[in-house]
Amino acid sequence: MSTTSNSSVLSAANMGTDWLAINPGKFSASVQGSFVGRVSLQRSFDGGVTGETVTQYEDLAADTLDAAEPMLVRLYILPGDWQSGQAFCRLGQYAR
Repeated sequence: MSTTSNSSVLSAANMGTDWLAINPGKFSASVQGSFVGRVSLQRSFDGGVTGETVTQYEDLAADTLDAAEPMLVRLYILPGDWQSGQAFCRLGQYAR
């Protein structure tokens, strides 16, 4: 049993975590820190060429989500979605 994860400190538009390969099942997304802005959880089915926004976080968050199929996910700040501060972002999946 192991955990697959990545984390980044985001502080400007067009910044994001690296894409993380997720297998079907539950995975976690967390956004911590002191910031004014919006962080988007995105998924990709084309190897990270395009990202589709699934949900957005404007406050501190710790979510458990469910993936129905293999995909890539990342936390990303879209253009125009950031004002100030730092967001400490983490994605992870517990592998059996």
